[in-house]
Amino acid sequence: MKNQIISCPWVIRLAAADRAALAGLRLMEGLEVAEDGASIWLRGRHASEAVTAVLRRLPAVARLEWLAGDRLRPWDARIPSERLPALRWEPLAGWLRVASTVAGLPGWPPAPAGLRLVRGGEEQSPELLLTGLKDWNDFVAEAAEIRLQTLRFAVDDRQRVLVFYYKIASLYFGSGDYERTITYLNKIINWKVDLRNDLQCYARLLHLIAHYELGNFDLLEYLVKSVYRFMAKMENLGYVEEEVFKFLQRSFHLSASQLKPEFEKLLAKLKQYEHNRFATRAFAYLDIISWLESKINNEHVQDVIRKKSMEHKRFSAAKSQEP
Repeated sequence: MKNQIISCPWVIRLAAADRAALAGLRLMEGLEVAEDGASIWLRGRHASEAVTAVLRRLPAVARLEWLAGDRLRPWDARIPSERLPALRWEPLAGWLRVASTVAGLPGWPPAPAGLRLVRGGEEQSPELLLTGLKDWNDFVAEAAEIRLQTLRFAVDDRQRVLVFYYKIASLYFGSGDYERTITYLNKIINWKVDLRNDLQCYARLLHLIAHYELGNFDLLEYLVKSVYRFMAKMENLGYVEEEVFKFLQRSFHLSASQLKPEFEKLLAKLKQYEHNRFATRAFAYLDIISWLESKINNEHVQDVIRKKSMEHKRFSAAKSQEP
């Protein structure tokens, strides 16, 4: 790993006296820290080029690769030699707090600016609707497409527009309408302004799966490489995403009879991470579990989700009646 970007889970151990050396990493996402008296442990799932450069400059006592079962292998060794101790881990940003300096001169807050609405002189047809986000989401889920086509969705800013596009695409995906899924995802992918990286990444991944469902295999090999590179560049590749890409690449060479066992294998793997906090974002944006269950049981995704919802309601109702 001497001159490479760190792309695997890793652990670094430092002497407690060197805690100040971690200041340069305080605002980096995904890093956790723990103490065991004389040592400080730092860990992460992967690292960007910038983070890797900072990690290599740390006065580390040990630099280790974090393997399955919490086994640890030194970067310059081939065999694991120790285990990650059971410690109380917390985000680095919360553990390494910044103390505010005392102001050199007293300050005064600016006077509050009063705002009020004034009725205009000329009445006009309304062009905007002010409503709550929940009510709008409910409308989007139920409204006919012809009513949505003439509207532009916004609540606060452009990012909300894209959230609605993604929600509509997800609804079409759940119903099995993959052509319309792709239409709405393209609105996000082709947006020519700076956007939220997570939304752009998962829009591309859902776009890829929609093409897979349509059987557009002439496009898939290119799309798999393109989307993988994009998500890696955006530092948005975790275990769940990696496994999905591996499956899609393998699926090109599988017959129809071989696919169902592969779906079952992938489902078993991802089920282990369904409640893992490092995979929360992947499952929040893309209900890959329900998609795999729909493929195994030959159902629409929305039917799988509806059954889960009904089971959850029955369980909650039974639970509430317990003495």
